[in-house]
Amino acid sequence: MASRPLSLGWCFALAALIVGAAGCTGGSNPPPPPGPELPDAALSKVEVSRGASVVADGRDVVTLTVTVVKADGAALAGRTVRLEVSGEGNMLAPASGQTNPQGVMTATLSSTRAGIKKVKASVDTEGGPVVLTSQPTVEFVAVQSPKLAFTNLPAQVTAGTTLSPALEVEVQDANGQRLPGSTGTVTLELATGPAGAQLEGVLTANLVGGVARFSNLALRKAGTGYSLKATAGTFLAATSPTFEVVPNDPCLGVTCTPPAPTCSADGRTSTGYTSACVVSNDSTASASRSSFSLPMMSSWEE
Repeated sequence: MASRPLSLGWCFALAALIVGAAGCTGGSNPPPPPGPELPDAALSKVEVSRGASVVADGRDVVTLTVTVVKADGAALAGRTVRLEVSGEGNMLAPASGQTNPQGVMTATLSSTRAGIKKVKASVDTEGGPVVLTSQPTVEFVAVQSPKLAFTNLPAQVTAGTTLSPALEVEVQDANGQRLPGSTGTVTLELATGPAGAQLEGVLTANLVGGVARFSNLALRKAGTGYSLKATAGTFLAATSPTFEVVPNDPCLGVTCTPPAPTCSADGRTSTGYTSACVVSNDSTASASRSSFSLPMMSSWEE
């Protein structure tokens, strides 16, 4: 049986089917749009303005600088950075923020608790936060109480004479600056010195403008290794540098008439004299001079 030829309409329909099938199997889909660029955790940086000796008083601040870049080092602007700091008592301002056109976000950190604090930064992305590799530390130190300090103690004083100029003790902050608003009473005592030595005079003085002045102090016994200690309320106590007390010996090289006094280690004279002869040992007068005057510290008759 002979086949019938296809009509022209059927030919066009068949051709369309063939072309459509070819398009489904042989064509290519357009590429998807590029996703957002990711920050590079290793190349991005977290920096601190100071890493040590930050006072944990809630006022001493450290600046934190976070720089966010992608793998080729180009800055990523408009990215949200979140900061975390280990330990307690920390204050971040702000705790999160967006990077500027240079890829930088800054914040300040202070604390009321001493310790070493680690700073961690993360950058928000669609796939979750990217934690930056750089995690610097900041050492916060405890607040120091104001301290006492000797300001004008000489390296050498003379036995039996009043310390001049008047000894001064002042209140200072941790940096050694005077605190003029400080008030209270400072008490002095002998910290170290030869056996039997005593500090004489008025040993307490009020703070005025942050300074206590002692105007009539004396040490009668010559020797080395002297030091003084100052205390006042809650202020940190101070111990002075060591100093020497040298003899004040008006008796040596003098003949006393009448009769010659014997100069003793405690600074007193013997029979017939009411003036003080302050020396470092038990020497006696032995040279010739008709008269002399002895410095008056107190009067004794023994």
